[in-house]
Amino acid sequence: MLPHLWQAGLDWCRVSKDGKYALCSRIPVYGQQGSLHKIDENIETNGLLDKSNYYPPINWFVLNKFYVANCPLWRINQFGALKGITPRSLIRLNIGFDGEAYTFAIQNENYIIVGIQRQFPDGAKTMVRGSKLGLFIPTVFRANESNVFITEGVSDTAIALDLDLNVIGRLNCSSGTEVIKKIMNKHYSNAYIIIDNDSNRAGYDGGMKLANELKAICKTVKVIIPPAENNDLRGWVTKGGLDAEGFNKIVMRLPIL
Repeated sequence: MLPHLWQAGLDWCRVSKDGKYALCSRIPVYGQQGSLHKIDENIETNGLLDKSNYYPPINWFVLNKFYVANCPLWRINQFGALKGITPRSLIRLNIGFDGEAYTFAIQNENYIIVGIQRQFPDGAKTMVRGSKLGLFIPTVFRANESNVFITEGVSDTAIALDLDLNVIGRLNCSSGTEVIKKIMNKHYSNAYIIIDNDSNRAGYDGGMKLANELKAICKTVKVIIPPAENNDLRGWVTKGGLDAEGFNKIVMRLPIL
């Protein structure tokens, strides 16, 4: 009979009160709470007992809430002015500040925060250690609409919000495909992919690959390519003078893939 009464142990393990069994979270997990083994049992840990290889679970909701609270409106305005983005759209993307970098929540297909991206004032980007890949999904994402616009990067996602688009954002041109497919498969029938017009064609290739994946599950798939001189959606709006009316006219004229 497996022990069912546990007491706190060291190093993230719990030990049965009779001292014979351990429920350990540092070795390969066979159950939701950890791996059960006898105290005197010789088991293969694959190096996971090394504390340098182990990171405790992070409550991303709480961490994100802390960063958001640490980002006053003047700091949001400062970032918005630098990027040409309204504070309202940045707030909808859970902008925060961790003392060194601006932060943005990353979510999965169930709209649960699974990681945080850090963006430094010089434009450099990193992920908080332990983050999983996902999407930038704004608050008040309109689940009752059939149209979803898909952008690359948090700045383009914010600019799309300024254009009043129902938008989700990829971390880069090749990530988030499976999460996007799950979201589209749930609620939405029309996908509009806004790619980056990079000189190395990485944005184009990544956008077209996603488009081909979505054609199997969406009624309508279109790809929007900004002019080369503007490079991305943010440049198209802030430098090229694109507004919501002009953007909608362009989308309407584009062929369905």
